[in-house]
Amino acid sequence: MLKQMRSGASSKVLKFFFFGLLLMGTVGLALFGVQDVFRGGFHTQTVATIGREKISKTDLDRMVQDTLRAKKITQEDAYRMGLPLITLEREINSRLFIRAANDMGMIIDDKTVKRQIDELIKPMKEKGLTDKQALENILYAFNVSENRLVSSLKAEIAVEKLSHALADGASAPRQMVDDFMKYRYEWRRGDYFKLTAADAAVKDPSDDELQKLYKAELQNHYMQPEYRSFSVLLLDAQSLTGAEKKPQMDAKTFYEQNKARFTVPEKRVVSSVAADEALAQSIYTAVSGGKDLKKAAAEAPKGKAQLMTDTYTQETFIPDELAEDVFKAQAGTLLPPKKGPFGKMFVVRVEKVIPPSTMPFDDVKKDIEKALEAEQKAGASSEALFARADEINEMIGGGKTLAEVAQHFNMKLFDFDKVDWQGNDASGKKADAHGIPDFDKVLKSAWGLDKGVAGQPVQAKTGEFMIAELHDVQPAQAKPFDSVRADVLRAWKEKQAGMALDTKGAKIMERLNMGETLEKVAADFGKTIQKTPTIQRDTAQKSSTLEPGVTLALFSIDKIGQSTAVPGPGSITVLRLAERKIDAPKELSKEDVEAMHSRLSMALQSDILEQFRKSLMAKYDVTIDEQALKEMYSAKAGAEDEQQQ
Repeated sequence: MLKQMRSGASSKVLKFFFFGLLLMGTVGLALFGVQDVFRGGFHTQTVATIGREKISKTDLDRMVQDTLRAKKITQEDAYRMGLPLITLEREINSRLFIRAANDMGMIIDDKTVKRQIDELIKPMKEKGLTDKQALENILYAFNVSENRLVSSLKAEIAVEKLSHALADGASAPRQMVDDFMKYRYEWRRGDYFKLTAADAAVKDPSDDELQKLYKAELQNHYMQPEYRSFSVLLLDAQSLTGAEKKPQMDAKTFYEQNKARFTVPEKRVVSSVAADEALAQSIYTAVSGGKDLKKAAAEAPKGKAQLMTDTYTQETFIPDELAEDVFKAQAGTLLPPKKGPFGKMFVVRVEKVIPPSTMPFDDVKKDIEKALEAEQKAGASSEALFARADEINEMIGGGKTLAEVAQHFNMKLFDFDKVDWQGNDASGKKADAHGIPDFDKVLKSAWGLDKGVAGQPVQAKTGEFMIAELHDVQPAQAKPFDSVRADVLRAWKEKQAGMALDTKGAKIMERLNMGETLEKVAADFGKTIQKTPTIQRDTAQKSSTLEPGVTLALFSIDKIGQSTAVPGPGSITVLRLAERKIDAPKELSKEDVEAMHSRLSMALQSDILEQFRKSLMAKYDVTIDEQALKEMYSAKAGAEDEQQQ
């Protein structure tokens, strides 16, 4: 397999390699998978369908895990963000647009793909990587074939072209821009009072109430990660004991086969004068009659004739137009005037001919031997590593374990016990990588394996190969209640306070709607009315100390005197619109107008694409099993799966 990968570097498309996150958007299901992110294993039930096409739980879980790694976020944060649903919808959208592009007959040719890849690999080439090296790194890192790479890129380009065709023509009309600019310069001020958790009078709960809350709602927020135990075999230059080495070429043989490298070409000492045509002819006539060239040039009007004498090879002689004549002439020959660049005429005399010479072998022997030794060492090491990696791959394919491979080649095997996907051990600290390079690649490989299986060789940036074998999987599980009791208690109080404040807010709004004043209601709660600053729309959240929800609500009220209750973190704010005005400048800056036009045009384009996406959802009959999605990431589901197993 490794030999096939290396030979693939000469193919028409893969000699221009592709590297980046582009693949993740279209082929995340197939390329970058690791299994079962938050618990110990899923059945292959379907979580979504696009017509007859299915997205399984395992497929989705692989994509979620890749996103966690890429964004470097915890499982708890992933739950709060709704990451599983976001990831699923992103994958569905990608597949929908790819289908639509195919149905419309959008064909992307190889030349377009090549241009895209050329642009993407440019930074890597500037760092000194060859096409072959980059190809090997990519294929080993992502486990992709040439067909997968090219088809994925073609799909992305087709989707991009389709999106541009749909939305690029949408542009906000001037009247809309003018109206929005006026809207932007609206100013508002409000009156308000605020109730906090202290006003909710929440009592302490019993342990039974806390445990019920924990099991019903909070367990998913306090999960211990999945741990995996695995071994890693490191294949580097030091482990190549017994590897076949090519004999080093003899220095004398190299010298004879590459003698041109050690040959100094013929040189000529040349004097030349550049002048206009009449002056050049006059100098040539004078020198032909016996006058010295240097003296003839000196007698010319100041600045009109320039004499130069230097030593050249034919490749370095300037001007090029005279080089051939100069290197055919004998020493002492004066050449007639000949036109060079910029319309100048040149009078040239060959002063001396220095024959070519070859450096003696003894003078260069040591340098040749050093170069051959370094080349042989680097080349042999690289070839031997690939050859040994092929051997190991074949042994694993034949059923050998990594321990058996390590014993066969007398290599050291590194064991890792209970490591999570971020490389942390059970204590939460970074696991000792034992000097293994690109340990993140090893982790990705280990998380893509089934128990008892060894993976493909993964190549590090520095050339070494690593092979992982998975021994055990400890599924993710909820932390014991006692270890998180304080957090659960805080969550319970926040929840109860929020419910109490919501109830109070609803009753307050009933009173206000019945005609009571804000001042009267505030006084009944022992609160005083406060005034907001006068705030400009769009800049409110940046310039005000108010909570974002309050500032948004202030600009959502229709009429002066109307009120609304705004929930916030552990609080509720009762807000009344007190003042509003439009205060736009007489002349709007060109930059502001253009920025608003761009902003509105982008909004229109987004709306067009969203409407098109919704039509594709209906056309291709998309369904999402929300219950299956919820079950995937619950500890209870994980426990049920284990019992079934």
